[in-house]
Amino acid sequence: MGQDTDDNFSVESTSGSPMSLLFALAAMAILGAATFWFVSQRPLAQKILVDEETRSVIFTTEYRTGPQADRLSWDNIVKLQHITSSNGNFEIVAITTDAEKVVIQTSSERPLTGTANAYAQIMEKPLEVVDNTRGFHKTGQE
Repeated sequence: MGQDTDDNFSVESTSGSPMSLLFALAAMAILGAATFWFVSQRPLAQKILVDEETRSVIFTTEYRTGPQADRLSWDNIVKLQHITSSNGNFEIVAITTDAEKVVIQTSSERPLTGTANAYAQIMEKPLEVVDNTRGFHKTGQE
């Protein structure tokens, strides 16, 4: 008559398989590790010193993992540039013998012309004034 048997029922699964759960946990672990690496690689503070005694520019950067210091000898600098950007920022940049541009100082508040002239005089390097406010041109080369 209408007897129920255990052979005729089905169960719907509402949760994911163990492999999809494992995949989700692995993805979260990778995302967490990438975020931690990114945060630990961002500098907390940077100090730049133009040192007459050692005739070099010393860059000291503080990271979460500890400080790191780099040095740029004046012998490796070809010239200095004072750059005025179209967004209103000012930079003093050292051009190296490898044609690399190394930022020495930046300001969003005021021009650094006086400081750039002083650095150029101390280092005995030419100073090039670059004005990028109206296009790609150079003005006032010394």
